[in-house]
Amino acid sequence: MPVTAAEIAKAGKSALDFYASKKPTDQIATERPFLKKLVAKKKSFPGAKQFINEKLLTSYGSNAQWFWGNQAVTYNSRDPLTDANFSYRAMHDGFEVSEHELRQNGIAVTDARKPGQAASAEEIQLVANYFDMQMEVLQSGVEQWLDMQLHRAGTHSPEAVTGLDALVSLAPTTGVIGGIDRATAIYWRNHASTAITGATLLDKMEKAWRACTKNGGKPDFIMAGADFVDAYQAAALAAGKQIVVQAGSGNVEGSTPEFLFHGVPVVWNPVFDDLDAIEAPATKWAKRCYFLNTNHLRLRDASGDWMQAREPKRDADKYVHKFAITSTLGMTMNRANAHAVLAIA
Repeated sequence: MPVTAAEIAKAGKSALDFYASKKPTDQIATERPFLKKLVAKKKSFPGAKQFINEKLLTSYGSNAQWFWGNQAVTYNSRDPLTDANFSYRAMHDGFEVSEHELRQNGIAVTDARKPGQAASAEEIQLVANYFDMQMEVLQSGVEQWLDMQLHRAGTHSPEAVTGLDALVSLAPTTGVIGGIDRATAIYWRNHASTAITGATLLDKMEKAWRACTKNGGKPDFIMAGADFVDAYQAAALAAGKQIVVQAGSGNVEGSTPEFLFHGVPVVWNPVFDDLDAIEAPATKWAKRCYFLNTNHLRLRDASGDWMQAREPKRDADKYVHKFAITSTLGMTMNRANAHAVLAIA
């Protein structure tokens, strides 16, 4: 007995709900480390007219002074807070399937809605299996696309969010980020060091670490491209850093163990190679390394709109069923000087 359009919609929606809500970061633990880190610390924002607002303490406005005896003192008014405003955007990915395509997969569809016309359990399982495959592909595609977008500056599209390449900039003294001009707002600049050689790499990394920790906190996530990881490995070994092998293990391991910097793993991000392929930047992503404090760099989603499963109604003039995932999100920063970017020559 054929399945009904309502049963098709129900099976598709159920599969989509599962992949969107139960497996939002499936298979990205090593392949997409930046997205995994952001999603793990994601915060929601309530309804906003245009921007996600971050409150910044930019000045103490001190009026401290020496005095003695009956000498007059002065008072001042203070406005120590500044707003950083980040745009949020809506994301969509979806697919459609015609009833002819369903029939080619052994699924016959009818518009019958009479009571008792439900398809057999075997037919419903066939529909469920088909949509499980479709939804897994949809979810994986969303993750791949979103991860790429969150790395990029956002200048490639007027509808794109402001991403890492703009927030933690290779040129931190220029540009307006969150409505604040970095040319004049010194506090709103990340640390940047480029054209680094192997001989100076460790020294530059130490200076970047100190710059990130100067105002409190420390980087909790370090990610780098393949070229930088190789350079760091070579510099560490050249500096006499020892690889410790567990005595008596009886194993011979040819790979290099995980490298740390101040106790934080230096994570290779393979997405950097993909970014080089599509952007061809002057400073290759593969040569970069980012020191990030994820308490001050956030993925923000609109309350109730993160990886939402959507099932638009079928058009009356087309025998086509549609399914989609949507999110409303942005990236924000409330301290620029907590982050650094380095790049080897």
